Amino acid sequence: MTSAIRELFGRAGTHVESDLRTLLDTIGEDFGRADMAALLELIWTDRAGPAAACARVREVMGRQVTRHRIAAGFRPPVRVAAKSGSLLGVVRNEVGVVSFPDGREYVAAVFTRSRPGSDDVAISRAVGEAAALAVGALREHG
Repeated sequence: MTSAIRELFGRAGTHVESDLRTLLDTIGEDFGRADMAALLELIWTDRAGPAAACARVREVMGRQVTRHRIAAGFRPPVRVAAKSGSLLGVVRNEVGVVSFPDGREYVAAVFTRSRPGSDDVAISRAVGEAAALAVGALREHG
């Protein structure tokens, strides 16, 4: 382990027992992909915490600057409130709520993993396309 890592962790005996891919897989498993969809449902129904706090989260997510992932799969008047996340150019994720003018809302959660240096634009576009296909299928059958 390098001295910079020792300094970061603050303990000389600290060591990392896995490679980056294993670490990322563990984070995904621990955090739970379905948990993100459940959390958004709770936020949108004011059951994740105080109603004012849930409203604030919805407002912030509705003003998200990043519009090239899930939001790219939808056109106005459909609205998307989302939160993106990435890690080391390997993980590019986004979760959000897609709201239609008829009042129906759908949670979309798209998680990706790629090799370092992969085409970020293509991956982000695929996130939007995957969300649009999934939501479209739900609208057709729901």
